Amino acid sequence: MMTASPERPVAVVLLSGDTFHFARGELLRVMTHRYVLPHYLLIVAFVTLLDNRLAVVRLSVPDRLQIGLAGSLSALCAIALALVLIERFSLRTGGVRIHATHILLAATLTGVPVGNFVSILKSAGEEITLGRTLVLWAFYYVVAEIVAHLMLYFVFPRALRDMRKRNPKSEPDEPEPSGSDRDDFVQIGAHRIAACELRRITAEGNYVIVETASERRFLPGPFGKLVDTLPERHGLRVGRSDWVSRAAVVAVRDNGRDLVLLLQSGAEIAVARARRRPVESWLRAAGLLD
Repeated sequence: MMTASPERPVAVVLLSGDTFHFARGELLRVMTHRYVLPHYLLIVAFVTLLDNRLAVVRLSVPDRLQIGLAGSLSALCAIALALVLIERFSLRTGGVRIHATHILLAATLTGVPVGNFVSILKSAGEEITLGRTLVLWAFYYVVAEIVAHLMLYFVFPRALRDMRKRNPKSEPDEPEPSGSDRDDFVQIGAHRIAACELRRITAEGNYVIVETASERRFLPGPFGKLVDTLPERHGLRVGRSDWVSRAAVVAVRDNGRDLVLLLQSGAEIAVARARRRPVESWLRAAGLLD
């Protein structure tokens, strides 16, 4: 089910389960942002170094770079084309949820044959068989997943901040809650999330991973400034980088030395010793601890 706001109708879901939200056309623009473009050169160099097939290693460095460039560029073009088609035909009926894994599989299926074709033109002398092609496809798919996660976690956020600063309309203003409603929502950047939907907030550098009842979002932090403003009735900070809501906790394990919270998601969080007393009081008030 699509849960992104009308202003951010494109949700990209990574293999890790993290979800990133973009305005229409914003994902394609960030892929060609000046902060992002230099990283493609690093990707080409990385892909070239990874190709250690004996026939390819014997080639000159310029020839090897051409093979890496051809494969990487064709894969990027396949990704861009897929995003254009998905946005063009899916957003007519509302938001769209894009699973990055499907696009990366298709992109590597495009990039590997192109790279093989260029290696043949360069007289690499390697016999290209279906079996070897499938092995290369699986290998470079794993590489593509790693690169996609790194780009979305560490590179795209900086480019998005620059884009949205230059174009304030891409960072929509949401109505400010008034009266008692103010405490029932959590404002994180341009996102206003109902407090009753919150389950867990985890620090991730200068960002936070926000888990709700229906999804996970990677949003701007910092963690401390965000969770310190949340009323205790919504949840509590239980450690250096973890905040949990009452609704998320299903059980408590106390072995005398460590206090561990068991969450609905199956995760376990050890309560920091410095925060044990306030957490125990909070749990007793919620009826989770004797």
